[in-house]
Amino acid sequence: CIVPIYGDNNTVNLFKRDGELEAYNLTCGNAYFLNIGYPHAVINMSDKPRIALMFSLDGTEDLENFDKFGFYK
Repeated sequence: CIVPIYGDNNTVNLFKRDGELEAYNLTCGNAYFLNIGYPHAVINMSDKPRIALMFSLDGTEDLENFDKFGFYK
């Protein structure tokens, strides 16, 4: 899981799937669940730093109880 905190549209996340290169710009403040089993890279072409939080989850069971307080219903 990655949560971009600070950056701009000149930061690109690249993934290679099925022989094709895919490019994504991840919006700050959102959480993204990525399959890092694919070859991947991040390119920051901005003059600003890129700041992101990264988390590792141990399977999908971690997500089942994510909103146990009901904030996102």
